[in-house]
Amino acid sequence: MKNIGKVWWLIFLLFLSCGHVFSQETEGIQISDRLYNFLTEKNIHAEKHPLAGFENDYYPYSIVVNIDKRYSEEIKSISRFVVGMSQSAALLSMDKIANLLETMEHTDGDVIFTLALWANENPPVEGNAYLHPKGSQLFLDSIADPENCGVVILQDVPNFTSTDIVVIPGTNGNMAPLWILQQLPITTDYRSILTHKLNITDTNPVLESFLNAQAHALVIEYNSNNVNHQEKVFAAVETMITNFPIETNEYNDSKNYIALGLKENIWVTEHTLIMIYLLIIFIVIALISGVSFLGKKGLEKQAEFKRIWYLIPITIFISFIIESNTFTTRTNYHFSTFFLHYCSPFIIGYNCSCSTTGSFIIGS
Repeated sequence: MKNIGKVWWLIFLLFLSCGHVFSQETEGIQISDRLYNFLTEKNIHAEKHPLAGFENDYYPYSIVVNIDKRYSEEIKSISRFVVGMSQSAALLSMDKIANLLETMEHTDGDVIFTLALWANENPPVEGNAYLHPKGSQLFLDSIADPENCGVVILQDVPNFTSTDIVVIPGTNGNMAPLWILQQLPITTDYRSILTHKLNITDTNPVLESFLNAQAHALVIEYNSNNVNHQEKVFAAVETMITNFPIETNEYNDSKNYIALGLKENIWVTEHTLIMIYLLIIFIVIALISGVSFLGKKGLEKQAEFKRIWYLIPITIFISFIIESNTFTTRTNYHFSTFFLHYCSPFIIGYNCSCSTTGSFIIGS
């Protein structure tokens, strides 16, 4: 009898848990229907992306709006700009979403603008991606070329205590490219760049999925119940939309950068850091070489230096031309090689004599 009672009790608990999950899914499809009806009433062509693989009356679905504003046949490095958010957050910002879509419609960005309202971003049962797939992951799987997509993910944090909007530029050591941060008119906390680059903070699973797929993505965390947050976030995204088309290059596509902690971000890229290091090397060598011109022997070296001083600016000029052709690290290596092998011996003051092996012996 005791075993029978335990079985009935287990069945009762299972029934309650299933009822809870079913009620959440029913609530989810009501939100999906409300958003879809809102968009269709405004004559906006919206697509349903069922999470279950087919449409039914009990399971929520994601909503995707594509606005094709391409006008040239040229292949763009960024061919699609996506604004994605959960449907629960979208429900609290319906008027802002309508304005966002209007901005997309009236911007000749030469890209495909996409608004993605993802269902089931907070599934009732975690850990089973097959039974309870997230809308963001299914959307990412449907993109043929994520490496050509710029993605801004708006994440509503109801218990958000910070008065400031938080920009997450990367996660798990994988960073967003510089260009998308430069286009965002919201200051990024310079400390968050370091913490996410070193992977010493919490991982953002949605952002991690997009970055691992090579998409150019970042996350903006805000409180949808805060009117000021809503105004600032959607205004920033609209500004990014109006800045299209955007051309990326080896400078602004870099993922190695730091930001100076000022009111407005001043970005320092890997290329700039290398140039600073080379400048420091130049100054140090110049100071060391100045010592060689002191004393009686220094006068002789000064006379010798005056005869061949013009080789220094010529060498620097040639190195600068080579370096300016590209911003890659390899070119910077060539610049440093030219500088150290050709410029340095002349600056040092020719207190170097060549050995039979062709190496320089300082101080002879």
